[in-house]
Amino acid sequence: MRMPTWVLVAVTHLVAVMASVLLVLAFTAVLPFGLGSVVLLGMIVAVGLVAGGALEGLAVRLTTRASAPTDGELQALSGIPDMEPRRVLVCRRSAGTASSVVFVGRFMVVSAVLVEALNRGWMSVQEVTALVVHARANHHVSAPRRGEVAISVVETPGCLVFGLFRGVGRAFAGKPLGPLAWRLRGVLGVVCMVQPIPEGRGWPAGLGAVVIAMTYLVPAAGRAIEARATAAGDAAVVAAGLGAVLVEVLSRSGYRLPLPRRQRLHASPTPRPSTVARSAPEASASRLHLVRS
Repeated sequence: MRMPTWVLVAVTHLVAVMASVLLVLAFTAVLPFGLGSVVLLGMIVAVGLVAGGALEGLAVRLTTRASAPTDGELQALSGIPDMEPRRVLVCRRSAGTASSVVFVGRFMVVSAVLVEALNRGWMSVQEVTALVVHARANHHVSAPRRGEVAISVVETPGCLVFGLFRGVGRAFAGKPLGPLAWRLRGVLGVVCMVQPIPEGRGWPAGLGAVVIAMTYLVPAAGRAIEARATAAGDAAVVAAGLGAVLVEVLSRSGYRLPLPRRQRLHASPTPRPSTVARSAPEASASRLHLVRS
C-alpha cells in the first residue's frame, strides 16, 4: 500500500521535533531553576511568534543564512513571473542552501550565484523560471502544510545534533569495520530489545528498538518524499513547457539526470531556444554548480 506523502512528511518532522524537544528539556534541566525556566519560556514565546508570522522573516533569514536582496539583485530577478519582491531573500554563502532556488514558508531563497548568472547573461529568464517552477512544486509536496517555519525552528537543536552524528559517522566510515557495524545496527536493535526483558527492564529495551528502527524508517521516508517531490516538480515544469530548458540547466550545472527523468522532462513541447550568452562567459557558466547532485 502506498503511504500518503503527507503522512511521510508528518512522521519525519515528528521524529525531529520530538528529538529537539527532549534535547531542549535536558538542556534547561541542568540550568539553575530560574534561568532554565526563563530560557524555556523564551523559546516557547519565540516559536509562537514565528508561528504567528511576526518573526517568520527573521527565522527564515537565520535558518537559511540569507539576507534581503539589493536593488541590483531585485532588478535582475524582476523578469521572473509571479515573484514577490518582499518575499525574496538571497543566500550569499555557498553552503547556505542545497539548491539554487528553495521555498521556505512564504519566502523564496535564491543563491547569489544564480542571481549573478542571470545578471551577466549566463542564464536566461526562461531557465531561471524553470528552476523556480520546479522549486515551488517541490516545496508544495515536501513541506509541512502549516507552520513550516515554526517547525523548522523547533527542529534546529535536533538537526544540529544529527549533523554532529553524521560527521562522526563519516569519520568512522573509512575505518575497516565502520560500514559493517552500521549495516548490522538492526541486529543491535534486536539485542537491545530482547536482552533486558528477563531483567525486568522492558521500557529501555523498547526505547532502544524504536531508536534503531527510526534509523531505517526516517531515511526511507525522506527518500520517498524527495522522489515524489521531484516528480511533482518535473510535472509542473513539463506543464509550463519548460522541460527541455530544465534539462539544459541541470546538465550544464553538472547534475547527472537519470534516463527516465530525462525522458519525462523531454515530454513537454520544445520551447524556444534559450538566450544564453555563448561567448567569453561560457566557460565560467559551465562551472556554476547551481544544483547539488
